[in-house]
Amino acid sequence: MWASLALFSALSLVPAQAGQLSLTNARVTYGMFGPERKEPVKLVVGDSFFLAFDIENLQVSPDGRVSYSMAMTLVDKAGKPHYKQEPTELEALLSLGGTSLPGNAEVMVGLDTPPGEYTLEVTIADRRAKVSKTVSKKFEVLPKEFAIVRVQTKMLVGNNAVPAPRITVPGQELFITFSTMGFGWEKTKKQPNMLIEMSILDDTGKPTLEKPFTATNDVVPTDALSLQWTFVLKLNRPGKFTVNLKATDRTATEKVSQLSLPITVVDPYQK
Repeated sequence: MWASLALFSALSLVPAQAGQLSLTNARVTYGMFGPERKEPVKLVVGDSFFLAFDIENLQVSPDGRVSYSMAMTLVDKAGKPHYKQEPTELEALLSLGGTSLPGNAEVMVGLDTPPGEYTLEVTIADRRAKVSKTVSKKFEVLPKEFAIVRVQTKMLVGNNAVPAPRITVPGQELFITFSTMGFGWEKTKKQPNMLIEMSILDDTGKPTLEKPFTATNDVVPTDALSLQWTFVLKLNRPGKFTVNLKATDRTATEKVSQLSLPITVVDPYQK
């Protein structure tokens, strides 16, 4: 079953004709503003399939508004539909002018999703121009295994943590959030036993600190299927960095999952 689905836009890989609706720069990423995933995309249950792209050549009203609709269907390899969303009417304001709009679509892979190949079919229509585009994108769901999933960079806005770009400035704080899935349970304590490590490398590949940041799990409910983790980055200087995440399941399985995330800190006053 698909745990949840958020659809914000659609994409197309078909080359556009001048002045016609087109959807370009399609990429599969690790969440909003995240780095690109390598294709073919393979996900474990509990992860998310996130598409980011640009919608171009929308018809715009004199006050900068665009009107469009979106629909989506998710099918398995046999063509059996697992989710269908009827066209939803949306509007957006293009404050900076132009005729383009960024968009994204996300599918959360439920914990009981059968392994196999799935196809996401998305349609977007320009309601003013009366034209639409449709694209099909495939991905594979793997059997359950220990893994880092749903990696996201966030920042605080008021009391809420919201998705944030990986390009920041000195003085900001960036939250690295993610979950671990498919971990084992110790027979005696009946608890997970995980070690989470975060190390940061500079643009030469040298660690910024002698020791990585570490975390271990507290006591968790016996029915827990995932655990969420958060590290805070204090961004004190400009540069290009790589955040390396490593999760080790220290039960009898001794499995390891790793993931890297590029971060850029820029000096806004540098001429």
